[in-house]
Amino acid sequence: MRKFLVVDLNKCADCGICSLVCSFYKTGKFNPKNGYIKIIRKNVIEKEYITCKHCDPPHCAQACPENAIEVKNGIVVVNKAKCVCTGKCVEACPFNAIWIINGKASKCDLCGGDPKCLKACPKGAISLKEVK
Repeated sequence: MRKFLVVDLNKCADCGICSLVCSFYKTGKFNPKNGYIKIIRKNVIEKEYITCKHCDPPHCAQACPENAIEVKNGIVVVNKAKCVCTGKCVEACPFNAIWIINGKASKCDLCGGDPKCLKACPKGAISLKEVK
């Protein structure tokens, strides 16, 4: 079973709390640029969200020459100890949902199955979708 986050952009207040909470949980610092979920304003009216879709099979994992990206319980995760930062995973992701942060590939891993952004969203705009 594959799991991924879905953001209802009609409910989203564009407050950035999801990215702040994510960055703090992952890095210990409040920095939305380092959050693994991003709400991007395209123009005054339109916005989009970017986060890992946990593809099956994951394009990023297939591109990684070090096998540093693997699937655990339907969640695509980066093994930071194995990552040598070739950037091939970033190039391979069709959703632009994997980044190099602090010299390592970084992406949403659903906080090990307990997404902190989902709990922190004041508008309830984030949900967890599961597909077979």
